[in-house]
Order: sequence, then C-alpha cells, then structure tokens
Amino acid sequence: MKNYNLKFVFFEVLIVVSIVFPKFSFGAPDPMTRDEIICLARSGVGYSYWWCHAKWCRSGCSPDFSSCRAGSCSGSCSGSCLAPTCTHYGSYGADCSGFVAKVWQVPDPSPVSTNYHPYSTQDFYCYSIYWSTIPFSSLEKGDAMVRRDGCPGRRGHVLIYESGDSWGSIRHYEASGCSSGIVHHTHSLTTDFKCIRRDNIVSPCTPSLEVCDGEDNDCDGEIDEGGVCCTPSEEVCDGEDNDCDGEVDEGVVCLIGWNLVSSISSDINGDGMADLCARAARGIVCHLSTGSGFGGVINGPEISNASGWNQPIYFSTIQLVTGDNVCIPEDEVCDGIDNDCDGEVDEICNRNEDESEFVLENSDIAGVEDFTLETEYSERETDFDSKEYDSYESRLENNGGGVIEGGCGCVIR
Repeated sequence: MKNYNLKFVFFEVLIVVSIVFPKFSFGAPDPMTRDEIICLARSGVGYSYWWCHAKWCRSGCSPDFSSCRAGSCSGSCSGSCLAPTCTHYGSYGADCSGFVAKVWQVPDPSPVSTNYHPYSTQDFYCYSIYWSTIPFSSLEKGDAMVRRDGCPGRRGHVLIYESGDSWGSIRHYEASGCSSGIVHHTHSLTTDFKCIRRDNIVSPCTPSLEVCDGEDNDCDGEIDEGGVCCTPSEEVCDGEDNDCDGEVDEGVVCLIGWNLVSSISSDINGDGMADLCARAARGIVCHLSTGSGFGGVINGPEISNASGWNQPIYFSTIQLVTGDNVCIPEDEVCDGIDNDCDGEVDEICNRNEDESEFVLENSDIAGVEDFTLETEYSERETDFDSKEYDSYESRLENNGGGVIEGGCGCVIR
C-alpha cells in the first residue's frame, strides 16, 4: 500500500511540473530565412483543418495533392486532442498552432510530411520558447500573430503574417478552421492579437568573392575557404598549405631517407626488380621482389602509428628517396644535368685535381675522341702560354673545336 502511494505522488508531481513549466528552450532553433518560412506556409495552402495535427505534402513551395490528398473536416473543433468536437477525414492537414510550428520548424527541423504537433496557442501566446514578443510596428513577413483568452486560457488562434498594415487588413497564411482549412487571404484582425518573432531568422546569402572576414561570402556553406586567410611562406612538412597555393606539403618537403637505386624506382636492393613498400602500423616495410612474387622483408624508418604517423595531416606526404641526396652518381655527359653529383654540370673537359693534365674521358659526342694531355706546369697563367696548351687547343680543334656539339664548352678556365 505504501509503494502505491509513493508512485501516485510521483505521478502527481510530474503533472504539476508539466503545467507550471510547459516547455523549455534549449538554445536557438536552426536558422531560417523569411523566404523559407513563407515557402513552407504556401506549400500547405489547400489542405484541410486537422485538430492537433500538422502534416501535408509539398513540391517546392507548392502543395503536392498528387501525393497526398487534402482531406476534409466537419463540425466545430474544440476540446482536447483526444476528444475533439470535430471530425477529420484523411491523413493530411493541420490546425493553426500545428501549422505555425511546422512552418517555423520549431523546436527542430521536421519534414512537412511528418505528423508533428509540439505546441498550442497557449505556448505561442503565454511563453517565449523559440520566439519572442515584438511590437506591431516591427512586424515583417514570416513573423506570427497570436491571441489567447488567457494564460493558460481555453481558446486561441495563431497565423503567419506576410504583408499589409498590422493595424488594419493584412495578408497572411493560417489554418483558419474546420470549414476553411489552410488558406492564404487578406482580412483585418481583432486588437487582442500580439506579434511574435521566431528566433534565429537570418538574411538570405548573396554570393560574393570569398574574403578573410569570418563570413561565408560565396554562400557555399564554408567560411574563409580557399586560402583567403593565408600568408605565403616557404612550404614545410607540417600538414599546412604554407605557400598558399591550395596544396598541402607539396614538393619534396616530407621526404623519408631510403637507399633507392633511383628516385623514381621501387627497386630497393638494386637487383632490377620492383619491390613493394608500404607504411604499416610499426613503420615502413618493404617486401623484396623475386620476379614472380615477394620474398625477404626490409624494415624501414620507424614512422609508426605510435609516433603519430596515422594522423590525417601525414596522409599523402610520404615519398621514398635516396639517403641525403636524390642524385645517383653516373658518368658525366653533355645533357645539362649534374650526372656525377659533384655540383657541376657538363664539366666533361677540364683539368684534373692536381692540375697536371687535361682530361676528356667517356665522351659520347660524335667526332670527339677521349684523350689525356700531360703537362709539367701547374699555374694556369703559364699553361696558357705553353706549347702544351697550344697542342691541347689544337687537339680540340682537330676534334670538333673548343665547343662540343650540344652546347657543352670544352675550354680551359
């Protein structure tokens, strides 16, 4: 018996709380423009009056009667939602408070085809939940006008204002009553109406060039995108677009040292076969090719998940290159490239290190033979006047002149 009484008292407390504090606001509703409000209101015109409901179909800003029939209502609606004094036929329509809540999309976004009736005229008139009272002189399209015979009261009405003199005849949308349904018309209102405005009504976006101002200037749903707030600097490996070109960590800025045969080859061990490398959880792992499959495994740099290398800023930033220098030493040839990796380009004809001879070796230029010219002189000024130099110069002329075909100079400096 005591348990029963406790349950009854708890239930009674819940009823009292729901009457004294009917509904609370938790932040602002989703943003809407005034045109969006009017669009939803227009889409309901022609549907029936359905007590304590709100549901219809639309195609853009127009009603969609091909998908949902308008329905009908008979009688004079009043009373509770469970026992109305009117009769509705069909599955679509709305009463006045359900219509306004659906058009205003409060408390949450809800498709018009979903039956949802969260508020009554008592809520719109007596409380500021997702709306607030405004003066008649501030009325704009998309605002609402509401009346009630008291708080809590018994009867009331609410509608969506579109245009006109708020003190006289106004153009508006409303679920007018059982005989009329949802209509768009003009008439004057009684003086017991007050004006309310939905929270978080925003201005429509007019696209313009995106600039760095914390606003969505181009109306694409993103703010300050496209590097408009970027100050160009040298690109470094940090997951950012440092040079403001729209790319992140591009170029050779996030290289990982590795002993490759070529900077564009995956032949790790130099056997001429393409090996397979990937970053596993523990770091870089390379599987050596056998020509018909994969055999041995070589573990590379430990850029592991535990070290943070699974973070998105490191995606697409790994490139295998050769140790500290991407240059692979080869014989120097006349091709505009530093083939032998000594910091000089096309130096195929020059003195050797002890300046005792001039050397032209490994020449693949047509008409130019390899030769070595020894001399006992070490100072260049003397060499220029020596017979040996004359002979050297003559040898060059005999082999195609002082400038080799292809633009590679073969002269003493």
